[in-house]
Amino acid sequence: MRKRLEIARVTAAIATINVAGGVSYPLASICLYTLVLRRGLPNSVIWPSLQLFGQLETSVKLAFDLISAYWKATIPVERVNKFMAEQDRDESSLNSVSACDIEFHDASFFWPSTDSTVLDRLNLRFGRGLTIVRGKVGSGKSSLLLAALNEMQLHQGRLVRPNEPIGYAQQLPFLQSQTIRESIVFHQNFDAARYRQVILACALAPDLAVFPDGDQTKLEEGGVGLSGGQKARVALARAVYSPCRVLLLDDPLAALDHDTASNIVRRFLQGPLAKGRTIVMVTHRDDLVLRIADQVIDMDNGHASILSREQIRTELEHPYHAFTEAAHSAETDSSHDGAHDDEVAVVQDAPEEPAETGSVSLTVYLSYVEAGGLYLWLMLAFFYGASRYCDVARAWLLESWGHHTAFQSQSASARYWNLPNPEHHPRVWLGVLGGLSAGQVVMYAAAQLTLAKVSVDAAQALFRVAVDRVSKATFRYHDTTPTGQLKNRLISDMGMIDGGIMAPLESFVFHLIALVLSTVGIATQQPILLIILGAVVLLFVYVFRIYTPVSRCLRRMETRYLTPIIANIGVMQDGLVTIRALRVEGHFHDRHLDAVDDFQKQDHFFWSMNFWLDFRLSMSSACTRALLTLAMVWFETPASAVGFVLTQTITAITCVQQLCEKFAQLQLDAVSLERVNMLNRIPEEPPGDDEPPEDWPRPCDDVKFDSVSFRYDEGLPTVLEKVSFNIPGGSTCAVLGRTGSGKSTIANALLVTQTACEGVVTVGGIDLARVKRAVLRRRLTFIQQDPTLFPGTLHDNFDPEGNFSDRECLAAIHRVLGPSWSLDSPIDAGGKNLSQGQRQLVSIGRAVLRRSGLVILDEATASIDRGTAAEVQRILRQELADSTVITIAHRLEAVEHANWCLRLDRGYVLECGPAKNSSTRTKAPEE
Repeated sequence: MRKRLEIARVTAAIATINVAGGVSYPLASICLYTLVLRRGLPNSVIWPSLQLFGQLETSVKLAFDLISAYWKATIPVERVNKFMAEQDRDESSLNSVSACDIEFHDASFFWPSTDSTVLDRLNLRFGRGLTIVRGKVGSGKSSLLLAALNEMQLHQGRLVRPNEPIGYAQQLPFLQSQTIRESIVFHQNFDAARYRQVILACALAPDLAVFPDGDQTKLEEGGVGLSGGQKARVALARAVYSPCRVLLLDDPLAALDHDTASNIVRRFLQGPLAKGRTIVMVTHRDDLVLRIADQVIDMDNGHASILSREQIRTELEHPYHAFTEAAHSAETDSSHDGAHDDEVAVVQDAPEEPAETGSVSLTVYLSYVEAGGLYLWLMLAFFYGASRYCDVARAWLLESWGHHTAFQSQSASARYWNLPNPEHHPRVWLGVLGGLSAGQVVMYAAAQLTLAKVSVDAAQALFRVAVDRVSKATFRYHDTTPTGQLKNRLISDMGMIDGGIMAPLESFVFHLIALVLSTVGIATQQPILLIILGAVVLLFVYVFRIYTPVSRCLRRMETRYLTPIIANIGVMQDGLVTIRALRVEGHFHDRHLDAVDDFQKQDHFFWSMNFWLDFRLSMSSACTRALLTLAMVWFETPASAVGFVLTQTITAITCVQQLCEKFAQLQLDAVSLERVNMLNRIPEEPPGDDEPPEDWPRPCDDVKFDSVSFRYDEGLPTVLEKVSFNIPGGSTCAVLGRTGSGKSTIANALLVTQTACEGVVTVGGIDLARVKRAVLRRRLTFIQQDPTLFPGTLHDNFDPEGNFSDRECLAAIHRVLGPSWSLDSPIDAGGKNLSQGQRQLVSIGRAVLRRSGLVILDEATASIDRGTAAEVQRILRQELADSTVITIAHRLEAVEHANWCLRLDRGYVLECGPAKNSSTRTKAPEE
């Protein structure tokens, strides 16, 4: 905002300089003419000169406007130039031969944004068959796949890969707003038999059977509404369905339960869809795939080592594998046989972007006035009025001077000035003229500064309210509203409010005041001309009433058609690696151009309407000026008053034209204000009324669900059906169940992302639905599978509210992440500079630092290797010994030390009680 205010002040300075120049040219010329040349100042000199100086002022103003526009355009042009100058990917590694092998020859890779080497001296070959990539968190597993896709910068050595599309399933599934079938087929030719085979191999058949529309179910942006496992399997199915001979799979089994993952291993990796393919899979679930792997690669700090057959055999004979197989068998035996049924899909089509109809209501304008501050608007009107009064008074003074020079007597208006004879005392008249000119400039400068202040204050206030409402919106609103729609309103529309809407509003206020004062000036000299002026106003209003509804509708359509453009850019950014790997850039390029064409159609018609209006108003203004000139001759207006009246009538006509144009422009720009104000009507989640005790939740507080039914929106099936259970305070509860059985919904119910449609959820006897939402979520700690990280430092992410000392934060960082990390370690937006496992460790570090009474872990270690996960679990047991911990996980090592078990299936409770009879209590052998 500081920069925006600075730009507004510079713009105000340019406008003031332009006005100062406009009054200085005639003042300097009159001084030269009367004092140096010692001549009188007749009307034949004054008014033609003022007209010429007015044209000069217009030209100079246009030059200043061009300079200002050029100055504003340099920033985006520099950004575009910088982007276009970015180095393209080096495609020299592409291998044109028919082999589908990927080879690294003494290859080292780094990210262009950093100087350090990420992968060092790799000598690997990915041949036909299954290659497993393992390693600790941050060891370079995902980077290895990205290097194979040529997405990293090659520092030295050589990379050889086939010159053909490569199937890629990224760790965070890339899903668009399209049907499930479209997400899987992904611009390939549809083969029904192969498609059915892929659906079975990726264990999607039970899910599609539950969805109301099957594979024609429309996904929301990012796959919102699907469980984490469902997203992973849809993304995996896309890679498997592709005809690519090379598949790179980044931990696709992490979010899946053991049965589902085993089915995928059996039906896909050991089935016909894997025959003849080069498959490289990053995974921590090596207990499932180690026996069938053709090659196993261990990553360690950017270095790769290939395990020998003897090493693989030794690992398979290790007691840990026997333990996990026995535990998983126990898990399978404790649940029903056959294919699992996921929870009923909560996917719905995203609603069409809402739009108003008709004229922009008065309340929209009043909201802008209120946001800017009424006293500032009154000051603005006063300064503009004073500036315009000085301008009219200046013309009135010159009319008196011209009359005195022509008739050697005072005109009727000159008597009000009570000044001496200008022939003998020209300096007195010049002093008054200079004072009025200076007053006009000073008042205009004050008005411009006030305008800069009010525009920034109004934009800031509106943006603050909009962001506040969006942040308080229901979770369902965010699930069903495309990100591009919100970006369009908070960026594009707010940009118009921030820098565009004030210009026509300021011009409208200025010309309205000028019209009133010019009308008063005409009335004092030739009142009959007001009849003609009134007819002109009616003519302009008639033209304006034809133009406004059409142009307003076009502007609304234009702003709506901008949303797909912004959304497409976001989609291409999120899925760029997948898009380039599968070589479907052309489809996204064409789709983006189609969106741009749709937008440009509305834009073309909009500007055509503007030209239509401008032509008719300009022609009407020219004809009216000629008519008024003839009327003054007809009514025998005194020669001394002709210049003054003609000047004021021209000003009045110009003001009427400008008022119509600016009001029309204001109506159009106010569409953006209207769209931002619509955010104030988005559904807001109930804030809650009760303030719990300061020490709530306590470690001894039980977590109780009493006949709870939960659905994500009205009209959708229930996900939890009359669920009742009790988790004792201070216990560590393992929440188990197949993918989509409702485990994450338990976490949502505890966080009250949606009020339960039936039943009560209590912690320590306090109904969570009645607790203030901000207090509830501040007191609880929730760690999700895909953590949210903020741009800044590690300190900012560990303690965003500044509740802990630097020493406490650093201790937690070293405890979880290790001594190599510091408070100032940089974090990019979303943690893009960290691996998925490192992001999860950061979120776990938050839990260790906060030590909340109730901690919910939702697949918090799914992307972490087994050794690190075991260490993290040990830290959590030590640091959260006095907390109630609810752990949602598929991997047994994440829940093996739990003393309480909750097992779900299809939204019902199968088991809830001490974990002594559960697989979670199976004792693992020492490694």
